Amino acid sequence: MEQGLPWPTWAFVLRNLGAGMTRLLVRMRGDFKATLVGRLANNYGLEPMHFVMEQKLLLDSKHRAEQTPPS
Repeated sequence: MEQGLPWPTWAFVLRNLGAGMTRLLVRMRGDFKATLVGRLANNYGLEPMHFVMEQKLLLDSKHRAEQTPPS
C-alpha cells in the first residue's frame, strides 16, 4: 500500500444450488491505512466508484442469465 491508498479485492463466486439454480456471491474488500488520505480515497473514491460498477455489472449479468438461450 502506497501512501495509505486503498488496496481493494473483488471476488465473484458461483454456488450450485441444484435443480438448475445457481447463486452468485459477490464480495468486495478494501484494506487501507486509517490516514486522512486513505479514508478520503476509500470513502469518496473507491466506494462510490465500486457501487456504480458493481450495480451495472450485476444488472447486466441478471439480464443475460434470464434470457432464453438460442434454439
